[in-house]
Amino acid sequence: MKCLACRADLGRPRPINCRLCGANVASTLVGLLPAGTRLARKYEVLEVLGRGGFGVTYLAQDREGARHAIKEFLPSDFAFRQQSKILVKPGCENEYARALRAFHHEAEVLRGIDHGNVVSATDFFAQFGTDYLVMDWLSDATLRDALAASPAGKLSLARAERIFEQLSSGLSTVHKEGVLHLDIKPENIMLCRNDRPVLVDFGAARRLSAVVKRGQLTLDYSAPEVILNMVPDARADLFSLGAVVFECITGQRPSSALSRLSNDALTVVGIPPPWVRLLETSLAMDPADRSSSLDSWWSSVFGHQRRRS
Repeated sequence: MKCLACRADLGRPRPINCRLCGANVASTLVGLLPAGTRLARKYEVLEVLGRGGFGVTYLAQDREGARHAIKEFLPSDFAFRQQSKILVKPGCENEYARALRAFHHEAEVLRGIDHGNVVSATDFFAQFGTDYLVMDWLSDATLRDALAASPAGKLSLARAERIFEQLSSGLSTVHKEGVLHLDIKPENIMLCRNDRPVLVDFGAARRLSAVVKRGQLTLDYSAPEVILNMVPDARADLFSLGAVVFECITGQRPSSALSRLSNDALTVVGIPPPWVRLLETSLAMDPADRSSSLDSWWSSVFGHQRRRS
């Protein structure tokens, strides 16, 4: 299990306090489902995988012993758990309802996409006064974890090429289904065996032509048109993916689009020309200066025949 405060491995036996950040482990689990909880009469909660502003993800297993990641809708700003039941905070009914619609939309999106580099949804049910989304359990290692474990906080170019070739293919499939992810960042990319990346967390996803609320996004990776509340298209996700590429091959985050609104300069030094071209055609502030699609972006630089995962 990982510390919910800093994501450090807690090890076994579980310590009272996280050895890295000092957080009291028991306090981080208050209000969450305990191990052994039965869900939908077929899943058993094993442990907590992660906690965010809109929900909690648990590792669970079914009757056959297969493991799953189960996301519980629990927006901490608008609701709380009393004993086992989820209750809405007084005065937060409208915000809760909007967040719940977004959770249902995430389930709908994932059920419509079939690609080895995009997380799959396998079940959806209600219990304890809230809803649960069941997904493939992949790994508890993210691209962020890989960067933290790598020298200088970056990947080799060969490893980055393997990972981002697959990610661009998966994201292209998402776009062809008429969906934008809109929250691409290292924390939302799981790394499975043989460095197979899987894009997760479609909580901010929207259909093409929908306006996006800034509060749902990670602005360090967001495209300028998203920050400015314009209607985004697939090139907004391309910008975010380009920001992740930049971080992975340089060890540093690029200047955010917010900071570049007043100064459009983007400095890219010390990397081979093909990667410079890849970044220039994804991180341009004007969407018209970016590649028109994920397929054209990748193939125009590397020219590979895509390997579908």
